[in-house]
Amino acid sequence: RKPWRARAEVGGKRGPRSSGGVHRWQERMRPEAMALPGVAVVSRIVPDEAVGRWEIQDLSRFQRRSSKAYSSGPILVAGGSPFGLLLRLGGKDTEFASDLQVYAVNLSGRRTMGQHTIRVVNQARGREGDVVLFGEPGLWDSKSEWGWKQAMSLDTLEDPEAGFVIDDTLVLELYMQVWEPEAIRTQGVPATAARPSVLLTVPPPSLAG
Repeated sequence: RKPWRARAEVGGKRGPRSSGGVHRWQERMRPEAMALPGVAVVSRIVPDEAVGRWEIQDLSRFQRRSSKAYSSGPILVAGGSPFGLLLRLGGKDTEFASDLQVYAVNLSGRRTMGQHTIRVVNQARGREGDVVLFGEPGLWDSKSEWGWKQAMSLDTLEDPEAGFVIDDTLVLELYMQVWEPEAIRTQGVPATAARPSVLLTVPPPSLAG
């Protein structure tokens, strides 16, 4: 039995052969003839960025060392999702009873990919005196909280010489980056392969919901 051979199909029919036994379509696909415009599909993650500011007045009236949390409500929108801040001045847990606790909260009803930074603003010394808390990128569930149970000590926060609380007012800032998938189709990319190939264009994957 003769070995099976693949045959080129052109328009649903067998391609004609040249006198040298080489398919004419192969002759046309030599490297020098392949520098033709092509199509490239590029998938990239595009961050949507936003900054929100929370000014907390009458801080001395807020409860200390309790489980009570104070919420800013939505202070920014990034990637179509609202985000806010959550504050506790200590807590019932003795390990964190003397610490400022701050969290960023996803207030939307959906999951999203994001990364956050919280700043405890130093109102006396400027940006260089801020306490900056950098969060890790990750998947934020609906209504989830990401933050720190020991952002800084309450003694340092409320020290009149430190500059964080001025006129009984504390200022926090939230910086959010939220990622959404975006497909970019670019025309005019040269095809420089040395042999014929089949290009399959696959849509970029979307974020898991």
